[in-house]
Amino acid sequence: MSFIHSERVRFGDLDAMRHLNNVVYLRYFESARIAFLRSLFPGHDPAHPESGDFGVIFAECHIAYRSPVHFDEVVDVGCSVGEVRRSAFQVRFEMKVAERLAAEGYGWLVGFDYAKQASTPLPERLKAALEAAWADSGIPSGRPPTIQAMFGVQLICSDERCDHVLETAVWTLDQADDLLCEGCDCLLQLVSVWESQEARARPRAAHLDLAA
Repeated sequence: MSFIHSERVRFGDLDAMRHLNNVVYLRYFESARIAFLRSLFPGHDPAHPESGDFGVIFAECHIAYRSPVHFDEVVDVGCSVGEVRRSAFQVRFEMKVAERLAAEGYGWLVGFDYAKQASTPLPERLKAALEAAWADSGIPSGRPPTIQAMFGVQLICSDERCDHVLETAVWTLDQADDLLCEGCDCLLQLVSVWESQEARARPRAAHLDLAA
């Protein structure tokens, strides 16, 4: 990973076993992620997100702990852009002490309009910078050519006043989290899913109702 942010482990960062506390790994990732995003777009200000015409919220995080970290060790946190979607993008991270892998994972950030208090598509200038960084990371894009779709999904609008329903196919279920209602631009809520190599061809009666 081309962007590296370093943290030296403080005594207060340790747990009762004298290892780096699991929660602090995420704090290190947070500091690295903010510095990384500022390197891509210098105007990024997470402390005052309402001051600009566009912001992001940190919506999801996954981490795998690989080895313990100890007092006074230097943790290098490498960051890169993963998948970029219409209104969300992924930041991947790797934490190392010298050559030893300590943790790895990723987080999702969603475009957010703080004035309207609603999710919003990424501005084109931001999306272009993210896609350029994604290309530089070497992380492959697109789905494998041998499979057309893995899941069929049915979604409804999160706004109870809207009766919009969408049925579509997605490669991974987390892609459904990024779909917006065509009627009111609110996020869609997943209510049913079914597995299929050709998800669009699967009979509707075969779905698993997640709302039950």
